[in-house]
Amino acid sequence: MHLFLEPMDVWLFRDGRPFDAGSDHHAMSLFPPLPTVMQGALRSHHLVVQKVNLHNRLAIESMVGTSTGYPSGFQVRGPFVARRDPDGRIQRYFALPADTVPDGDSKAFTVLSPQELPDGVITSAATPKLLWYDGEPRKDSGGLWLDEAGLRHYLNDRQLVVESTVHTDMLFNRERRLGIRLDDARRITQEGALYETEFIRPAPGVGLAVIVDGLDGWPEQGYLRIGGEGHGARFEQVPAWEALPVQMPQPDADGLTRFKVYFATPAYFGAGWLPVNGNWSTWFEGDVKLVAAALTRPVVAGGYDLANDKHKPARRYIPAGSVYFFVGHGTIHYTGRGITETTDDNNDLARIGFGQVAIAHW
Repeated sequence: MHLFLEPMDVWLFRDGRPFDAGSDHHAMSLFPPLPTVMQGALRSHHLVVQKVNLHNRLAIESMVGTSTGYPSGFQVRGPFVARRDPDGRIQRYFALPADTVPDGDSKAFTVLSPQELPDGVITSAATPKLLWYDGEPRKDSGGLWLDEAGLRHYLNDRQLVVESTVHTDMLFNRERRLGIRLDDARRITQEGALYETEFIRPAPGVGLAVIVDGLDGWPEQGYLRIGGEGHGARFEQVPAWEALPVQMPQPDADGLTRFKVYFATPAYFGAGWLPVNGNWSTWFEGDVKLVAAALTRPVVAGGYDLANDKHKPARRYIPAGSVYFFVGHGTIHYTGRGITETTDDNNDLARIGFGQVAIAHW
């Protein structure tokens, strides 16, 4: 089932930092939201679609599973920022690859490749090669997204076309609103309990694209609640999007397979930006070595545990747009599952949309 969700108002998708009224920080929003938010909204609405008695715990678990156990066949890919084109086609947009640099003297982008360390350069990097750019990058290029055609051109031809990029403000804006905590028992405001919340206002025709399997019986269109404060979204089933390219390249003349992995959604690794023990055999069959990586700031994810009335641990995830470069000896096979480890409170992050990747030669 391929779904496109459009907002009925602003949306609120808080990041992972603890937040209470009266604290000295703001409640910030992530967009697109993390897959945990999307899978929760989808499973919750499935109970509505199936008219399950919400007081019957066994019926709920048999239909949508538990917090760490999912129903048979359930899988989510996404969410992605998406926009409805004038012809009605739903266009997805992806984070700008971290191995691209906007050239300072033109509107072009340079796609970087791993290089040996220059003489005299000493680094504590965990990879044998680094990405270098000798020019002066443009400083006004932040907040760009790449459309699907541009992503495929980047992967297949190792070029990034500026015409395939769009600025964030063409897709969505951030709105900050002040609030004050209320004392429900006395029906008055609490002194000193001011707070500021950041909402997301998508542009007209902009919403979220998500692919979900294992939830059958949905109508062609309808409404659901999603994100903080239960704001609404209109959903509709749309034609299938083309899958991200994950075809592993063949070995070069020297017998080496050089490939890079672009992360379309965030991923979690137990050693920060690396898997525990640096072991990639979970996702690749063959002799594989990581030689370089391009990343930006991590995404912090947490949330609130309603069952235990406390904040969940905040964890760092590598962001969408991260690019990892590998070298393998001979033919390498990709297992076909999302590239992500799991946390101690979730049994399969790849199943709910983390670590969705595209693979190409470098």
